[in-house]
Amino acid sequence: MEFNSEQPRDATVTHSLSISYQAKVGDIFVVRNAGNLIPDACNYGHYSEVSCTTEPAALELAVKRGGVKHVIVCGHSDCKAMNMLFGLHACPSNFDHASPMDHWLRKNGHRTMKKLNERLYKGPQPLQFDSEVAPSQSFEAIIDPFDRLKAEDKLSQINVLQQLVNIASHDALKEAFDQGKLHIHGMWFDVYKGEDYLFSKEKRQFVIIKVGGGHLRQPNRRATPALQRAPWRVPRHPAGPLHARLM
Repeated sequence: MEFNSEQPRDATVTHSLSISYQAKVGDIFVVRNAGNLIPDACNYGHYSEVSCTTEPAALELAVKRGGVKHVIVCGHSDCKAMNMLFGLHACPSNFDHASPMDHWLRKNGHRTMKKLNERLYKGPQPLQFDSEVAPSQSFEAIIDPFDRLKAEDKLSQINVLQQLVNIASHDALKEAFDQGKLHIHGMWFDVYKGEDYLFSKEKRQFVIIKVGGGHLRQPNRRATPALQRAPWRVPRHPAGPLHARLM
């Protein structure tokens, strides 16, 4: 993808089978893979190893050479990759040593799976997501506080947040984080209800984005009526992706 003269404002990491964005060519730098996974970089105290994989390289290209200030990790319900990860954990004997997908999920999804186990054991208690390289990017999260989601969808939401920590593990982006030039966001889409959620560090949970406006509200105990299927619109707004909305 080439950057246009105005440069893209946002970089989006999303699943291979994702919804479409209503944006012009060059507005958004998109990185897609199975499971919207970002391999992390091992940290050794004073430095982290350089990860020679596509996803961190793409983020460096977008942020350091393309001027992107916002990175958005997008996941969704009934994610086939997350369903597979959950299945491999539930039945390890199903692991296929000849399967690139099984290796990809096991290598890059084990921290997500570990946090799901913690969530299922402790219930809706805060989970800690810590970044050693960029401590400012550490946060807590309460996943599915009212236990309305199946385990695989809980896993999908946790996976989105784990990728934020993985992004912050790369030394190539540390300077941008330290200088406040880079902001990372987690979003999650319910493909059956047509509802989109943005993770709020302040509220420590995913909050639903209302249709037709940029206001956010927390999920409540009442069943949320199904929304009409609609494509994304990411308006040209100086505040960036926090004003993304469904229209």
